[in-house]
Amino acid sequence: VVETTLDGIKTHKLVYEKGDIYFKRTQHPWKEPDSAEDIVQAGLISHAYRHRIDMEYVAELVKLNQAEALKLLLASGEFFEEPVTREIQLKSEYLSGNVVRKLQIARELAPQNVPALEAVQPKPLRIEEIDFQLGSFWIPPEIVQNWLETSFETRCRVSYAKAEDKWYVTADFAERYSVTEFQIADWNLFRLVEAALNLKEPAVYRKEYDADNEEKLVLDQEATLTARRYKNELKKRFRNYVMDSPEAAEQLENIYNAIFNSHVTRQYELPAFDVYPGAVDIVNGRKFILREYQKRAVSRCIEGNALLAHCVGAGKTAIMVTGAMELKRLRLASKTLIVVQNATLRQFAEFAPKLYPHAQILIADKKDLVREKRKRFMSRIAVGDWDMVIMAQSSFDMIKDDPDLVARHYEEQIAELEQIIEESEDQATIKNVERQKKRLLKMLDKLNDRKAEEDIIYFSDLGIDALMIDEAHAYKRNFFPTKLQRIRGLDRGASQRAFSLCLKIRHIMEKTGGRNIYFSTGTPITNTIAELWNMIRYISPATLEEFGISTFDRFASVFCGVEVALEQDAAGRFRMIQRFAKYCNVIELSKMFRSVADVILEEDLIGVERPPIKGGRPEQVNIPRSPVISRFMDYLCDLYEWYEDHPDKRLLSHIPLLIYGMSRKVTIDPRLIDPRFQDDPESKLNVCVRNILDKYRTYESVKGAQVVFCDLYRNVCNGVELFNAWQEIKRKLVANGIPADEIAVIGDYNTDKQKADLFERVNSGEVRIIIGSTMKLGTGVNIQERLAVEHDLDCPFRPADVEQRKGRIIRQGNILEEVEIIRYGIEQTLDAGMYAILERKQKFINDAMKGRSSRTVQEINDDCALDYASFSAAISGNPKLRRKVVIETRLKELDVLEFQYRRNLRSRQEQQKALARQIPEMQKEIPELEKFIQAYPELPLGSLPIYYGDRELTGTLKNKMEVLDHILRDAFRAAARNSSFADPEGMQIMKPLTIGTLKFQLVAKGCRGWLDYDTKQSCVQYQFADLKLPNLPVQLQKEADDAEKLLSGIRNLVANKVRELEKSRQELAAKIARLAKLRSTPPEEFDAAGERSALSLELEQIIYELNKTSEGMRKRYESEEEPLLSDYFPMLGKVKALGNVEILDSGEEDTAEEESA
Repeated sequence: VVETTLDGIKTHKLVYEKGDIYFKRTQHPWKEPDSAEDIVQAGLISHAYRHRIDMEYVAELVKLNQAEALKLLLASGEFFEEPVTREIQLKSEYLSGNVVRKLQIARELAPQNVPALEAVQPKPLRIEEIDFQLGSFWIPPEIVQNWLETSFETRCRVSYAKAEDKWYVTADFAERYSVTEFQIADWNLFRLVEAALNLKEPAVYRKEYDADNEEKLVLDQEATLTARRYKNELKKRFRNYVMDSPEAAEQLENIYNAIFNSHVTRQYELPAFDVYPGAVDIVNGRKFILREYQKRAVSRCIEGNALLAHCVGAGKTAIMVTGAMELKRLRLASKTLIVVQNATLRQFAEFAPKLYPHAQILIADKKDLVREKRKRFMSRIAVGDWDMVIMAQSSFDMIKDDPDLVARHYEEQIAELEQIIEESEDQATIKNVERQKKRLLKMLDKLNDRKAEEDIIYFSDLGIDALMIDEAHAYKRNFFPTKLQRIRGLDRGASQRAFSLCLKIRHIMEKTGGRNIYFSTGTPITNTIAELWNMIRYISPATLEEFGISTFDRFASVFCGVEVALEQDAAGRFRMIQRFAKYCNVIELSKMFRSVADVILEEDLIGVERPPIKGGRPEQVNIPRSPVISRFMDYLCDLYEWYEDHPDKRLLSHIPLLIYGMSRKVTIDPRLIDPRFQDDPESKLNVCVRNILDKYRTYESVKGAQVVFCDLYRNVCNGVELFNAWQEIKRKLVANGIPADEIAVIGDYNTDKQKADLFERVNSGEVRIIIGSTMKLGTGVNIQERLAVEHDLDCPFRPADVEQRKGRIIRQGNILEEVEIIRYGIEQTLDAGMYAILERKQKFINDAMKGRSSRTVQEINDDCALDYASFSAAISGNPKLRRKVVIETRLKELDVLEFQYRRNLRSRQEQQKALARQIPEMQKEIPELEKFIQAYPELPLGSLPIYYGDRELTGTLKNKMEVLDHILRDAFRAAARNSSFADPEGMQIMKPLTIGTLKFQLVAKGCRGWLDYDTKQSCVQYQFADLKLPNLPVQLQKEADDAEKLLSGIRNLVANKVRELEKSRQELAAKIARLAKLRSTPPEEFDAAGERSALSLELEQIIYELNKTSEGMRKRYESEEEPLLSDYFPMLGKVKALGNVEILDSGEEDTAEEESA
């Protein structure tokens, strides 16, 4: 049965005609070749058919004995003998990977391989080419310690605990505050360096009291900015130290090159056949042979784990099916599970048996895994000898994991945490890790409490030993711990499906020795390059271990540059926001990524027939702001200004997000805000409808289809839909003469079968217009055959979403000679420039994946994620207003920095005065301490006479203590009698206690008890009395509650004088050095005058230009009353923005198919 009409054009109806088998051979039984033209071809044939260089087979192919064949094979230069394993390897395999290590081995064991390895050695990088920072994990701690000690004339210890991935900088009390140049509040030089090493940002808090007189900590903006500036200055000084130190520079060069610049990316060979064994070369009546890049991708899959980072439309389906069959043929896997998106299950199910007619393929439909059928179907998977099993992601997520494997995973995590607790010296870290351990123990207890369910078949029971995940970005929410908090654009969320996938991958890797895991996605990076690390963590954790970046923080310390800024949140509070400002060492990052990823971009699809875009690029339709939208923007500006001036922003924290959502919706159609708005003829929706009608007629002859993407399309209140942009487009098109059955709204099709039938009708030309969202019409939707025009009514937030939209139309199988992509935007709104930003970001991502970028690249700031303080400028659409906000923000920051500079200058002067006063005092104290220690090197209680007043205590030391205990108890009773209700603790001055020639003053403290004094609340205070060392500091009182503790304390009081002397000497030396440095080193100049002057002039010019325009003349909203929409549009009645929260909060309700953990 072939679904075609007689002219070969596909329709939705079935027409029966004879298949290709009546006219030509469609199946080609395969057998191993029995001869080869030369020795090189023989080696390639052996590798292609047996996945190894089988010398017996190679010798047979060229009719030579094995010794002669091996000699010729190695002499060809295309094959090498690996000196450790003695395996014969392809040139591409041996001369790739860590070639630096291979060269070291070859010099000892295989000198004949040395010239070839030397020819492929990466050029060593100089220190100037390496981007390093305080915190780069590969920098030895001693280099940081030497920098601190030599640059700041101080003593400290720098260490790195790999187990907990944390740096420590320790110094004694005197050293901690010896450098006043970098001191602000409770932050000093060592604490700032430790923060930089651990990729943390300093934050200074001050105490304030609220209306209820309760203490709270508030971020000190000025001090925090200063601490941040100090940290950045220290990072610069460290880099300069390394650059100026030949020894340190050479050491870092050697370490970096050994770890990151030692690898060569492998170029995989083409197989020795065009049609893979077991496959056919005719599919759907057409010649079908994999293209070169597809064959190389299959070769990569055979060699080990791989990420197929192929652009949309590159033919990943054929690669995965062929790869699964090659794994089975070469006995690298016995049963491969291919997991695909629900929308593409039917496509895989139809294609796989057509390419491999004799393959044993099991297709798991959604109905097969319903509760009552699940066990039976899982049994079929387990007991069947399947070449491949294909199922949808939703079905895959239902397969349960073995509780023993889950428990083992938890236990290993707990063991890692216990190791951190044992090795950590930081109490805050220990407390945090203890919390994590407690949570895992709780989860483990719950797991152990479950009774074993004998009727459940777990994933580990299925016999799956190879796993292929299509559209793998759906599983990217794989939680990882990091010290980097609040990184904008970095998704650290967790999902149950990602956790379950990790366990399944672990099971397969343990079963296969770490191989047979394959991911496929056209968008491996959806937002930031940091996502590369997460993908590699899935595919090849061994690669991360090899490069030493098994944790995200280590990865970030090498490849990411973090920028920090103070930002005001929706409640008016200031917080530290971090974002990736740049990516460093991108060439090495790309090499590492491409060692596990096969990257194919649109530009690599040479020979792939895809229609070009008309005009060479998407058409941007810029629509002038209509009076309705202009007036609405005025309302949004006023609403934001009212919010800014409100005394309690915490109650209104939703307002900025509300404004942002409204500003995007109103440009599509004002009725998305309120259905009572009139239909605006110049809205994007209406302009789009007119274009759809025009294109409908243009492509009538070929039944060309159109797709409309609109993610913000609903206005819902209390569960009632008030307006639907999708349905409104359809209504208008039908009213203008297009038959209703030629228009489809994706929301009307709910089941997989309904959607599959709809897509077939689009491809056949029966449905000419399809309307939906990126989520529902993006990944996995194949409607390209007659797709002529793509309409983008709104701009998505991520480059990956733009690629998914574009991938529906620019795709293999489109019969049109060229296609159109039309994007709609309203001038002077958030629409302006959003697509350009996303395109630049996508190019930046592509260049980084391909390794074409410079060594360090700046992250493209995503203006879609707006700072709250820029709202009024952003929604105005005027770039001058945006620049005005930026300048004003920077000028405020300069004011804060200058204020802090002046304060530090005063603090510096006060420190000099204090040190000049303290040094002479200490110079008098130290000789007195020396005299005391000389007179009393120790206090032998057993041999010295002890007097209480005039009474001598006689006998042994034990007898003396017994007598003294009686004296103390009498004193406690006397003190208790001196207490009262107002003062429950009484006091009694005792006679002095004399030991040798040292006299001590005693004061008893006592409280009344039930019958006698309270023993728990009574004690004696003691201190030196009549100590004739007037220059010594006043002695603090000590306490004891019995004679033994009293005498022991007195003895320690004397012994401590030795330690006091040493400490005083150190403090005196530190203070003298500090004072000398303060006097000899002039204070750093505040050199922002030039920047301030230039910015002030630019600001004056912008204000002058704005004042000549209507935007500049607009008065600020100063009323205390919330602006009402009805003030701007009287026909709407009294409606507040607060009343619209539920309406405006309900745009695209489709979310990724994930469960948040």
